Amino acid sequence: MSKCYQRMNLAEREELSIRHAQGLGIRAMARDLGRSPSTISRELARNRSGSDYRAVTAQKKARKRCYRKPRRLAVEPPAAAHCLSPVAPAVVAATDS
Repeated sequence: MSKCYQRMNLAEREELSIRHAQGLGIRAMARDLGRSPSTISRELARNRSGSDYRAVTAQKKARKRCYRKPRRLAVEPPAAAHCLSPVAPAVVAATDS
């Protein structure tokens, strides 16, 4: 039985922060949160500062990582106008011959 992957939310990160502060192992934290040990390990590796893990900071970092940069046509209006304009008849005639 496979599970669909979902990102950790702030509530799960808070629970992880508490359990990490208590000194629990990765497998025990994973079992308590219903997550894979590799997910917990990656989360701690990405967002730990030394031996310290803060849920709010981790949430901000995760949100920043998943930010998608705007597409070129949305950012550069001249490029969008050029790409979206109808093809000139002279260009079509030149390609036919």
